[in-house]
Amino acid sequence: MSEALTRVEVRARAKIIDADVHPWINGDIKGLKKYLSRDWWAHFDGRYVLPNHWLRPPLARASSNRIDAMTPSGGEPGSDPVFMKEQHLDKHNISHAILSSIQAGKLAAIPTANEAVALATAFNEYFLNEFITVDDRYKLAMVVAAHDPQAAATEIRRIGHLPNVVAVYMPLLNILMGQKHYYPIYEAAESLRLPILIHPTGTEGGFPTAVAFAGGTPSTYIERHTNFPEIGMSSINSMIFEGVFYRFPGLKLLAAEKAESIAKRGLSFAELSNPETKYLERLLAGEIQWAMQRMFGQYDAIADLALPSELIPQPKAGAGTFIAPSEPQRGSCPLR
Repeated sequence: MSEALTRVEVRARAKIIDADVHPWINGDIKGLKKYLSRDWWAHFDGRYVLPNHWLRPPLARASSNRIDAMTPSGGEPGSDPVFMKEQHLDKHNISHAILSSIQAGKLAAIPTANEAVALATAFNEYFLNEFITVDDRYKLAMVVAAHDPQAAATEIRRIGHLPNVVAVYMPLLNILMGQKHYYPIYEAAESLRLPILIHPTGTEGGFPTAVAFAGGTPSTYIERHTNFPEIGMSSINSMIFEGVFYRFPGLKLLAAEKAESIAKRGLSFAELSNPETKYLERLLAGEIQWAMQRMFGQYDAIADLALPSELIPQPKAGAGTFIAPSEPQRGSCPLR
């Protein structure tokens, strides 16, 4: 009879997929020089740093980059693929590390489409050459600039077939995800069986082109951070009711940091915020829970509606998705 494994031994043997690894490029745009054409480098001369949101985390250096992960050479956390491999992948038995760049997410703050497209390609080339070649466990969520959906689709088809490209990271603009603007991106991602990844970018509510928050602009970091699930809610609502998952039945969506409750996100920062927000611990623990229950009750009511048949797109041939049934009935709600 084999000896039962302890919990520690089970964890030691388990292979872990870390789906939320954020690599960093020292120097920001300056660090991309090698992967920008001479003309584009000259164009960006003097603009070497992508913009930061004014509302910063209440952490050391006003950054979520962990000080204990600074590289031996003094580089930013996540900037050295060899050090990351040793400190994170090897130490924690990581079998796959999905790279999604928060720096690249700042492309949503750029109002000029061709600039965002050029930088997206440079980001992808950087990580393909500087990270993917170091260790096969690194997998890339390639970034696209949704400002120009046709150019984004071209970028997906350019590198989306590579074995270590596993998702399409799409920094959200202030355009709901169900709108036709994004269709070329969805079509390209679906054709290569790549899921669309959305993740907070650090630009939300702070720039004209970036996704906005409902009701207005938050005045504190804790408000902004706690509101992230609101963006996921509006994005998924839009995709469902505008029929995206019917038009693209093979499309998959990964919504990172978009589904946690208000209470969970708020409490995680209550102790770090200024003294005026201490009362949130009591408020978030009770009254918000009641409000969330009422909200979900409203969604049950929405799901019971019978939508007019003209609002229900006809599906393509092929399998359904995790959201929509594969054989919708005309005149019925697509949520059923």
